[in-house]
Order: sequence, then structure tokens, then C-alpha cells
Amino acid sequence: MSTYCPRAEVLIAIPCSCLALEGASRMSRAKILEGTWTRNVPWKQNGEWRTDMFKSVLSDPRLTECRFVLKGGPTVAISADELRRVLIGGPDHYGGDIWGPFNINPVQNTLAGQKVQMRTI
Repeated sequence: MSTYCPRAEVLIAIPCSCLALEGASRMSRAKILEGTWTRNVPWKQNGEWRTDMFKSVLSDPRLTECRFVLKGGPTVAISADELRRVLIGGPDHYGGDIWGPFNINPVQNTLAGQKVQMRTI
């Protein structure tokens, strides 16, 4: 991406990554069908499943719900609003592109240790 700087009368190249704002709405490449993004979660320990999610998925304006398919357990649905409330500002990794890792506990209805509304499908 580039922008015109009128004072210097030059065209300045700005990397797109410099323009991205945390939590800004942008379309991700994620497969979001009818507002729902689905994630398979194979890692379980002590009754909790561990996963993460790209920040671009959580900030995608199409996203209304996430379904987590817990291996050997239920599938739980959590609203995007609940995920944003808990995950934004929490731990991230992979150069700041991914929220998490975080745990999901369908028995206690917790996400990253915080109570959330979730439903079992």
C-alpha cells in the first residue's frame, strides 16, 4: 500500500502490517458460513480443551458465532461477542497474530478461566 505525502510531494510505501489496528474490522480468509466459524480442538487435559484463534477471524465483521468441536467431547458454540469480551487484550502469540492459547471448559462454561455463555450442540 502507498500514500501520497503532500508536504514532501512524494509517494510513500507503507507496509500493510503497519496499518492494521488491533481489533479493527477486516475480512479474514477464514471459512465463515452464515456467520459461523468452526474449529476442531484435539487437545484435552484435565477436562479442558486448549486452542487458539487468529485475530483476523475474531475481528471479521461476518463472525457471529464460533463452534468448537472438542475431540471426544461435545461441540460448543460461543458467540463472537463473548469471545471478543474474553480474548481481546489477553495472551497472544505468533508475532501477535493469534489470540491464545486459551482453554475451553464445557462443564464449567468457562473460556480462558472466565464464565461465558456457551451452548452444547
